[in-house]
Parts: sequence; structure tokens; C-alpha cells
Amino acid sequence: MTRVWVAASSPIVRAGLTAILLAQGALECVERPAEADVLLIDLAEGDTPKEVDWRAHPTVVLSDGTPVEMLRMGYAAVLPRDSGPTELTAAVIAAAAGLIVIDRATFSSLGAFERGPLVGKPAQPLTPREIEVLRLLADGLANKEIAGRLNISDHTAKFHVAAILEKLNAASRAEAVAIGMRTGMILL
Repeated sequence: MTRVWVAASSPIVRAGLTAILLAQGALECVERPAEADVLLIDLAEGDTPKEVDWRAHPTVVLSDGTPVEMLRMGYAAVLPRDSGPTELTAAVIAAAAGLIVIDRATFSSLGAFERGPLVGKPAQPLTPREIEVLRLLADGLANKEIAGRLNISDHTAKFHVAAILEKLNAASRAEAVAIGMRTGMILL
């Protein structure tokens, strides 16, 4: 269970944030920062609470400030103060896992991260059976195991793997899986 310490200049805001986190079940609110896995700080006033060394813990901040600058300062997650319970909880859990979190609107406004064309998109599309085989490759199965799983001959499994490598222009099974992940054929 992830332990969270909540800081807010207003006792009402602190109580509200605590109630939101407790309602999720996977989070526990603690009284002292030293007991916490993650700090959640509402920066309504723009200042980090003086009583805590926020750099010692992953810290999620709710702020109307500049998110990119706040991430540069070392905060693990920066969300707008009007974020909902789902976003708030997800940010706390992600920060506890060592991830950096930024809201979608801020992410979209950065421009440098605009989506481009998919890298490694195959010139020839894979058949549904080949996609099925590719997904089994991603699970680490050998040709014989793929054949058993799909109730086909070993020779047919080998044929499908060769066709996948050719269509994806991949030099190895691992490269084919990587291309499949980048193009969305394999979802994690």
C-alpha cells in the first residue's frame, strides 16, 4: 500500500485531498512526511511547505504554475489544481513507481512531443495469423511452442516467423517484436 503525506495551506483542501486518496483503497495517508512513500502538495500559495524536504521523496504537486519548470525543479508529478480524483490517484501511484507525470493538456502544448508517423511501419501488412504469431513471439515462445499453441505444424510456424521478419524488414525475432510494439501490433 502506498503511503501518502498531504500538505495544503487550507485544512479544508487537505481534508478533501485526503478523502479522495483514501477512497481509492490502495493508498494510505500518513501524518508525517518521514513515513510517506509519496508527498502530495497543493501549491495554492506557490510555496513548498517549509517543514518538509520534498526532494527526499517523489512529490506530486497541484499547481497553476508552469509545469515544465516545476518538473525541472525535481517534482515527480505536476497536475493542475482542478485535477480529478482519477488523475490525482494515478499520479500518486505513478510517482511511487518512479515515473514522471504531466497532464495531457500540458504535454500537448509542448509541441516537441507531437506524434509523427509510426516508426518501422511495415510496407506489407501482416495477416491476422501473422499478428497472432508476432504476439506469441513477444511472449518469448519458440517455433515449436507457437505451433502447439496455434495447433499448426512446426514447419508452418517457421514459415509464419520468416514471413513476419521479411515483411517487417527485421533481422531478428527481437527486432520484429520491437517493431510490432512501436507500430501498435503488440500492446503491453
